[in-house]
Order: sequence, then structure tokens, then C-alpha cells
Amino acid sequence: MSLNNKTKLKGLLEILSSAAEYEGLPIRHKEDTLLRQLSTRVPLKLPQAKYNDPHVKTNLLIQAHLSRLQLSAELQSDTEEILKKVQEFVKCTDGRSVQGEWSAEDNEVWLGGGGGGGGREELCVG
Repeated sequence: MSLNNKTKLKGLLEILSSAAEYEGLPIRHKEDTLLRQLSTRVPLKLPQAKYNDPHVKTNLLIQAHLSRLQLSAELQSDTEEILKKVQEFVKCTDGRSVQGEWSAEDNEVWLGGGGGGGGREELCVG
């Protein structure tokens, strides 16, 4: 999968969360249970997810951040580390604006380059 101006937010999350940089993200004792619970509260579901996989954790924590969900102190700390890396990835997009609309109500997501307006908010990770 590659990033282009037709990539939807779900695709962007898959690209970001599959990065090798997240291989070392810790999965603490019984944290897979917390991640399973978190997966029921985020808009984009991950069917057949392995909740002890750091890439699944990354995806869920990015979604939780974008959805402004409250997290435990440990998960919030992990989210902050993830977002630092996301910011580095975004810098690698040659300055192109990545915009998205995040709507949990209708599970609609949109991602496009440049421009703006029309109720679409810039994807803000920090």
C-alpha cells in the first residue's frame, strides 16, 4: 500500500502502524485485554486483530488520539512516543498537506492532499 491523494484515513493508519519503527513498542502484562476493550471504542474496527501485536496497538492508539479518548497513563505515554514518530513520517511527505475528516458517527473517513475547507480538518497528531 502506498500513500497518494486518494488514500483514505484507514489506509494511512495501516501504513503508519505497520512501520518497523513500532516493532519495539511494549505490550505490557494483560495489556492485550485493555487493547481489545479500546478496539470497541474506536471508529475503524480491526477484524481478527492480534492485540499482543505492537502494530495493532499503534493503530488503536492513533485512533484513540484522533477520537480524543481518555487513556491510562501508560497508554498515553505510549501514544506520545507513537505520535513523535508519526510527526517524523509526516515530514517525509515532501510538505504535502494531509487532510482528513474523522467522523465516528457515520464511520466515514476522507483523506486528501492540499486545499481545505468544507468542514475537513487537517490531520493533527500533536
